Amino acid sequence: MTKIKLYSIIASVITAFTPVEAQILLTDTPGTGFTTAYTGSYNLGYQFSVGATALSVSSLGFYDMDLNGLADSHQVGLWRTDGSLLASVNISSGLHLLDHGFAFEHLAAPVLLDANTDYVLGAYWPSTADKVYADFFAGSQPLFTGATLVGSRLQSVRDPGLEFPSRFDPNGFAWIGANLTYSPVPEPSTYALSGSAFLVGLAVVQSRRKRLRSSAPAAGTP
Repeated sequence: MTKIKLYSIIASVITAFTPVEAQILLTDTPGTGFTTAYTGSYNLGYQFSVGATALSVSSLGFYDMDLNGLADSHQVGLWRTDGSLLASVNISSGLHLLDHGFAFEHLAAPVLLDANTDYVLGAYWPSTADKVYADFFAGSQPLFTGATLVGSRLQSVRDPGLEFPSRFDPNGFAWIGANLTYSPVPEPSTYALSGSAFLVGLAVVQSRRKRLRSSAPAAGTP
């Protein structure tokens, strides 16, 4: 085996284990929906279904609709559909660096979302100071990557603060505020195959080197 072939195997292994750049779940904010402001405090969001590839969530974010800073701070939460909280962050009031209109905060540790599984993403609005965007008109749904939108989630707040938005409507629409960033997680078989190829290539090279050393003339042999 040549050095070039060995380097190709090593490169493929490194590529397989190199983290993919984080992607945004909700990449395109709705364009034909409407804004609404409730009286009181609410937890609003949506339920989504992860695709065939598991996702490693690295941050949660909140939508600054007017791109001019948030009047309130907003808690953002990620739950299982049974209400188990997986992660949460607080997006402070004021100006933020925005990505697709969202202010993001990194999680202390990544959270794994299983493939072909539903989850709930929501945010807490303590007042009506920051608008809520709803995509309840045909054609207003945002574009999702790595998952599909299932329906809206809502919960009027009994005690101030982040709560699981337990009211579910499988309507294919959403209350827009919460978002997340993720990296796709390759199947374990991908790692296994890449690792096996590397080990096989390494064994071949070592075997070839041993044969060359054994066939080489001894030092001082005419």
